[in-house]
Amino acid sequence: SGTISSRGEIAREQLTHSTTIRLDPADIAGMSDPLTADFELSGTTDVLELSAGRIGIGDGEITGTAVLQFDQQLSGSTRLQLSGFDPAYFGLFTHGELHGVVVAALEQRAEDMHISAELESLHGTLAGQAVSGSGAFSYADQTLIVEQVFLRSGPNVVDIDGMIGEKVALQATID
Repeated sequence: SGTISSRGEIAREQLTHSTTIRLDPADIAGMSDPLTADFELSGTTDVLELSAGRIGIGDGEITGTAVLQFDQQLSGSTRLQLSGFDPAYFGLFTHGELHGVVVAALEQRAEDMHISAELESLHGTLAGQAVSGSGAFSYADQTLIVEQVFLRSGPNVVDIDGMIGEKVALQATID
């Protein structure tokens, strides 16, 4: 069983909305703890803003903000923070506790969509091993750019930098 409560208002091209969701573990296979979500939306015909978003997953949570603009061309940005997230919650991964920050943006330019994402920080444990990471990706003009993506899990390291497009120029170290 679960509950959803929602309240909001649309008036004169203005939107305000608040929603809370709670799903009990008995309802979803593989879940051991309740899943909760709370978010606050506001906007106009040109902008939609998620000013406070929170997803509670077991003992951890994902919080974030986002803005999506529809004026002349589509654009948007988001910032998400992981706090105490256990990937095993969904039954597919090993136990751990992850903390980190991801920032992403998109912008339509003429016929092309520009997308970027940065893993500002990642740290914690996974399968009893210390985990850390950082790096960035961007995609524009049919080219993927990988900027200093670094992931460490215990003694294992992956380090990637370069681009994939008409030409491929990647440097990767896997240890």
